[in-house]
Amino acid sequence: MNDSLNQIYETIKDYRNDDGIYITKEHIQKWANQFGDDAEFVLKEFAHIVKQVYVSKKAGYKYIEVVLNFLQKEYKTTNIMTLLCDTIFLLLQKKGKSQHKLVEMLDEFVFNKTGHHISEYDNYPKRHFIYIDDVLASGKTIGDDLILWINEDDHCNKINNKLIDLKVILICSHSLGLAFQIYRISKQCGIDVKNLVDIRACYRIENNTKEYAPKLNIAMPIKNYLSQSAREYFDALQADEKYSKYGFRNENVPSQEDFFSSKENRIKYENILVNKGIELLSATSYVGDYTRPLGLVNPKYKTLGMGTHFFTWRNVPNNCPIVFWWEVSGCSWIPLFTKK
Repeated sequence: MNDSLNQIYETIKDYRNDDGIYITKEHIQKWANQFGDDAEFVLKEFAHIVKQVYVSKKAGYKYIEVVLNFLQKEYKTTNIMTLLCDTIFLLLQKKGKSQHKLVEMLDEFVFNKTGHHISEYDNYPKRHFIYIDDVLASGKTIGDDLILWINEDDHCNKINNKLIDLKVILICSHSLGLAFQIYRISKQCGIDVKNLVDIRACYRIENNTKEYAPKLNIAMPIKNYLSQSAREYFDALQADEKYSKYGFRNENVPSQEDFFSSKENRIKYENILVNKGIELLSATSYVGDYTRPLGLVNPKYKTLGMGTHFFTWRNVPNNCPIVFWWEVSGCSWIPLFTKK
């Protein structure tokens, strides 16, 4: 158990340090102990998973560097300053959201490299528009932002006529959420998003079971393996049955298990998270219909949640299973990650 605990600690120890929060080994152990007899198993399996899906602050700066290098190569510019003359990094999210933090980091990186701030280039005419963010899960935030932006100031016609271009660059993207948003934006804006908007991600969560051989690098249980209480919880969900196909996987999917330590451990781990999540939700007087044991999801989807496993030094997405972040008044559960 100590090896697993140490591995988890070394991976996530910079979580929200900027906010004065410092995760300790004792805290990780307290979180694990809440799983009772499964504590050691959860620690061991999470230690295997978390090193694949945690983005440290250092890695965040690396992402910024990768973005700038990619854009310079894409637009064939000789240096960062030439790039910034034609390029603007959009700030469409509310202050305090990840986009603002990433642009701040980008500005810091640019200043350290050139001695100039991005704002010094604001008055130059722009042809390249860049939307950066950390995670696209359901994609609703990004979809809302881009639909508003594309439909204003003749951006739609300019994109169609290739007078300007739009790139979306993410740290992490969910394949299913991305597919939904590509369809949605194309329909509402009247542009061919696949061919006219460049969408990239450093890490891809393959949660679209319609794709060929998806990795399913999330928690997505097999329906027939659910406990009786989980079956009863699922049956009682007031949501559209047709969307249940997005919440369960077949026993032979993924065809090769790379994300979890083994197929058997995946099944055990997924069901532990489902059962504990249901237990936490049952102990709360009011829970929104979008909150499920495996994380937040569109309330019309009859699923147990998105099951996302992706964490950054800044925050934990609420699409992750609630055992990682559940912190509700009157509930004694200790989350591994304290959310903002």
